[in-house]
Amino acid sequence: MMRMTSPRAAARGMGDDMIVQIYEIQTPEEAEEMILAGVDHVGSVLLSEKRWKEPLIRETIDLVAESDARSSLIPLFNDQDAVFRVLDYYRPDIVHFCEDLNGLGDPDADVDRLVALQLAVRSRFPSVRIMRSIPVPDRPGPAGGSTMRWVRRFEPVSDFFLTDTLLSGGIDGMAVPQPVEG
Repeated sequence: MMRMTSPRAAARGMGDDMIVQIYEIQTPEEAEEMILAGVDHVGSVLLSEKRWKEPLIRETIDLVAESDARSSLIPLFNDQDAVFRVLDYYRPDIVHFCEDLNGLGDPDADVDRLVALQLAVRSRFPSVRIMRSIPVPDRPGPAGGSTMRWVRRFEPVSDFFLTDTLLSGGIDGMAVPQPVEG
């Protein structure tokens, strides 16, 4: 495999602090295009805990590892054993957790469990950085007070936060549960 350097990485010495992250990159060919376009974080998604072993995604993450970009992986499940299996197999640079925090059944207990998961990931995989999506409503309301509460709860066990806007009017006028899982 060839070693690729993105134009963005070459320009890093000039004070460029913005991180460009693109998701749903599921093949090495797509990853190569993103790397050459200067994407910093190349993200892949695992849709199913049952079908977690996807050879193309592993090849994608391996290709990203040969570049100056970083691989990010979203497992759309949060069972600790399953997450550990995924991280052992793929070895991404970043694991990204993105549950619908506003839709939790018992927010305090469920967030405690998610914080414990991230703490366990940090302990077992110290080189893997942790990204956490935080929902942010598009207008003031009852969910608005949760944003900073979520940040405070996850801050000790997160390296990055990604804000996920909640559209109160839905998507294209249709009521759609938000944030969309993943």
